[in-house]
Amino acid sequence: MAINPTQVTVGDLFGSKKYFVDFYQREYKWNDNIKNQSYKPIKALLDDIFYRFDLNYKPMSDINEQTIARYDWYYLNSFMTNTIGGNTYIVDGQQRLTTLTILTIVLWKIGKRLQVEDGKLRFLEKKICDFDANGEMVFWMGFPDRVNALKAIYNTPPDTRVTVPSSATIAEKNIFEAYQTITDYLQGRLNNKHIFDAFRLYLYQRVYLISIDVDESKDVAMAFEVINDRGI
Repeated sequence: MAINPTQVTVGDLFGSKKYFVDFYQREYKWNDNIKNQSYKPIKALLDDIFYRFDLNYKPMSDINEQTIARYDWYYLNSFMTNTIGGNTYIVDGQQRLTTLTILTIVLWKIGKRLQVEDGKLRFLEKKICDFDANGEMVFWMGFPDRVNALKAIYNTPPDTRVTVPSSATIAEKNIFEAYQTITDYLQGRLNNKHIFDAFRLYLYQRVYLISIDVDESKDVAMAFEVINDRGI
């Protein structure tokens, strides 16, 4: 078969596989603060996830994996990949996956502010990045045009607005904007350990995507064109 679909959770996406981007991919473009833009992609993504979560969340319930497993699942979207020489390249969906990486960084920061258990913070940190033999950070979604921006927001202390360098590229500026948008959105909602932990488990265990792997490299350009030029 030319394409192979697989059901994955957000938790399955990050933690063991580094994603690469090919030359034809666009820079990170999601930004809710563009003048005269009515559609806000980041807020829409968060609204969709929280709508389903809020239908199930009960403030007085025990929070554990078994409880969250009874929450209604949510289908976020699909993304497309192609594996070459052991490396997984994103054909379509890198905007969404990058946003999920930024979301995880924000969750990690909020967890630190709420002083949640170290094990839960380490769980989140492992969904953001790994470290190589030289001790350098390796982001699972760390494409060259966004590594510096991801490092900057990762290293920004909780409750501190990120400083945008004057030399920042468009992709980097959008990452900084996305970080602040997500931070502002979540801080008012995840304001105690109970709801924080419930949402953390829900996001990584009950939010699903369809991973579509394109077998043949020669078909990648065709798939990318169909998805992006024809709106499919």
